[in-house]
Amino acid sequence: MQPNSNPVTSRNHASSEEEPAEERDFGAAVHEAFGNRADYFLDIVRIYLGIGLFVKGIQFLVNSDFAGVALMKDGQMDLLMGMMSHYIPLAHIAGGLMLAAGLMTRFAALSQVPILLGAVFLVHLPQGLFTRGQTLEFALLVLFLLALFMLSGGGPLSLDRYFERKRADRPDALHQHQN
Repeated sequence: MQPNSNPVTSRNHASSEEEPAEERDFGAAVHEAFGNRADYFLDIVRIYLGIGLFVKGIQFLVNSDFAGVALMKDGQMDLLMGMMSHYIPLAHIAGGLMLAAGLMTRFAALSQVPILLGAVFLVHLPQGLFTRGQTLEFALLVLFLLALFMLSGGGPLSLDRYFERKRADRPDALHQHQN
């Protein structure tokens, strides 16, 4: 392999001349199409996660039985659970839309963390791993993705990035008044 060559694209380079174009390495084709733009793939995951949380928030609002069963403790709903029954749909709907749009991405992800921690430790952990719906595994995956987006923020397809570019392109207001 050449010193500056990419292992993804050069792996099957010698055999690609013999193979038909449709049989080329899928990874090489993806790399050729997208280059080193892993941020775009993370953005697709962020958008999907945001839409999923938005839908989950709507599900909490529309299906009051679902929310009631999820939040009841010993057949009763106490004051804290009553407050959570309002916070969860609002956080999922608003936070999910914000995540999907990439608007205040870190804050939007952070607003979901208490809900997912509650889901993991209070609801799904007592049921254990490998249940029929694999709810603990799914909740842990969503929690992991939220932590990822809290650290990385919005990517190139986010409103966060759009506003950053607009701010960078705008001349400083202080300098405008001095000239």
